[in-house]
Amino acid sequence: MKPPSEVLVPISAHPIAMAQARAMARVARLTAAAASGEGDHLGEQLAYLVTAGLAIELYLKTLMISARGGRVRRGHDLAFLYSQYPAFLKKFLERKYSALQPTGGWPIKEMALMSSGSRPEPPRPSPTPQYGTFELAIQTTNDAFVRARYFFEGVNDSDWSIFEYAPGPLNAVMAALDAAYEHHSSGGFARDSSTSSAPDAL
Repeated sequence: MKPPSEVLVPISAHPIAMAQARAMARVARLTAAAASGEGDHLGEQLAYLVTAGLAIELYLKTLMISARGGRVRRGHDLAFLYSQYPAFLKKFLERKYSALQPTGGWPIKEMALMSSGSRPEPPRPSPTPQYGTFELAIQTTNDAFVRARYFFEGVNDSDWSIFEYAPGPLNAVMAALDAAYEHHSSGGFARDSSTSSAPDAL
């Protein structure tokens, strides 16, 4: 399959893109707050996954716009967008993400739904979602972002439809990307590269 194409936007657009990314991140965090506590919060949990995924996509593209002279990849594949980042930036993001990770890991809620006229058999155990590193969190979120948008389309009477709700690591991903943007905007990566061989380019 042909990879998403690259487009050129005015480099001056990166503050607009960042304002949008931060606004979506705030919406995601507010949605997660609304989903806390007792009761059925299915709608809020799915909405959180969609808004957090969109915020992460906007953050990834904003960094591309500001650091690559306006060149940005098309598409919504978070893992592909992240794969375009250089090693020094990935290292920065991993360090920021790791610093936010609690000692015992984040709590992860798994939800399973099925449309059935009778009591179905319990769902089979599914693989544990991976959030141990920034890259794993991006890969896991990539799938959750896609499935959560129209989750109702996957609910049927033949098998369980499952999604993972894990606001802790997704919030940490957004925070790490925000920190990377601030570090780049302040010339931090350029200063870092003056004492190492890492280039200041995405």
